[in-house]
Order: sequence, then structure tokens, then C-alpha cells
Amino acid sequence: MSPLHARMVFDQNMLTGDWRAQMRRCDEQNIAVHRNIAFALAVADLLELPDDLPLMPAVTAAALPVPMCLRDPASLAHLKAVVRSAARRCQAQSSLSE
Repeated sequence: MSPLHARMVFDQNMLTGDWRAQMRRCDEQNIAVHRNIAFALAVADLLELPDDLPLMPAVTAAALPVPMCLRDPASLAHLKAVVRSAARRCQAQSSLSE
């Protein structure tokens, strides 16, 4: 399959590390990704989300209307804590359902 016809799947239940690996493969093969995918990964990188947590619950939590200023270290630290907590909750709930 040529790079122009290659297809990558970014599933909302995948771990952050899996999303990052998919993005690297897209970069290596010159595959364009939708801006929503690039944005979600940019948020994960900004908030230093660990690879072993699900990406989408964390990004969704970050998008909630929480008063913040990314230039303020305390505000950014609070947002990072909210994001990690949301991702861990989702991970725990999915473990219980298995």
C-alpha cells in the first residue's frame, strides 16, 4: 500500500503512547492527519500526559471550562492533575468492565 493510500486508525480508547506511535508512523510515511488528532496530541504533550493513560478522557477533561492560564505554573499544574485524574478514572472503569 502506498503512503498516499495508507490508513491509520486513532481509536479514542487507545493509550496516549499508542497515539504518539501512530503519529510518528504518519510523519515517517508523510501521511496527513486530521487537525483534531494533531490537536489532541498537542494537548497531551503540553500536559505531559504519560504514555500509559488513555488519551481522549484526558483531553476531554482539559477542554472543560476550567479557568486557567497556561503561563501560570500553578494553573498548568492544576490542569495536569485534572487531566491525569480523568484518564486514570477512565482506565480504572475500563478495567472493572473487563
